[in-house]
Amino acid sequence: PIISICVGGLEFKTLLSTLKKHEGSLLADSALSLQSSVPTTTSSPTSQEDHKLFFDRDPRYFCSVLNFLRTGKLIYDEGVSLDGIAEEAEYFRIEPLMNAVRTRREHGASSVTCDLSREKVIWVAANSDRRSFRGLRLRNLDMTKLDLMGANFCKADLYGAKFDEADMIHARFSDANLENVSFRGANLAYTLFHLQGA
Repeated sequence: PIISICVGGLEFKTLLSTLKKHEGSLLADSALSLQSSVPTTTSSPTSQEDHKLFFDRDPRYFCSVLNFLRTGKLIYDEGVSLDGIAEEAEYFRIEPLMNAVRTRREHGASSVTCDLSREKVIWVAANSDRRSFRGLRLRNLDMTKLDLMGANFCKADLYGAKFDEADMIHARFSDANLENVSFRGANLAYTLFHLQGA
């Protein structure tokens, strides 16, 4: 089932299986508790989305927590501090995320890998006729199953991004960094690829 999670007044949606990824974490325990209260048979399609959790936490940091559960990678936007993510990792008892924050601090890597979060990409795709992501850094971003028809990713840094099962008809990737990008099961009809230096 799809789970709605309200974090500090902002709603997120994810799969029950995503929340259960790290056994012993607060999210996994909450998911298991919620799962035991979900009826085994449902009569309406909307009942798939009726299951909700609430956490009185800062949603800016929860984006990074949820992205970590989805991808296993520490991804966060400019202006989001590692200290804030570390605090949330501890609160939600996600040891691998705590380790990822520790490693990032030790290596002193740049905190900015993405100019937009998955949620912002969804918003742009739904609300902009141009659907332009031209020149943006979207490294390691999970865009699985998104509707990105006609999107412009020209000159974007897409290293490690996931477009699995996304609808990419007429999308453009001229001069984009496509190293380690995954398009598994994506609809790439009429998609334009012109690689850097080609």
